[in-house]
Amino acid sequence: MDMDYSTVRTERVGDVGVITLNRPEKMNAINRALIADLDAAIHASEEDGTRALILTGAGRGFCAGADLTPKPGEGHTPGNETLLKKGMPLGYP
Repeated sequence: MDMDYSTVRTERVGDVGVITLNRPEKMNAINRALIADLDAAIHASEEDGTRALILTGAGRGFCAGADLTPKPGEGHTPGNETLLKKGMPLGYP
């Protein structure tokens, strides 16, 4: 699970993976790059046998929500709903 991403940090402690949103200068606001990195990190954790995930944020806030200052040409990201739906069927211990 320990891989390099531009907007998230990952680590693994035993069977537990930790994904840290890493855009503290923007209060970890969600943009396309963060969605792509988060999706890839979650997929990597599914592949390596991680049994639990902790999602946290760097800096003073977990996540401010959507980044309202997208780059030119960025608009609604179709992958948003897919990523959120991935968390819906997760079981609880």
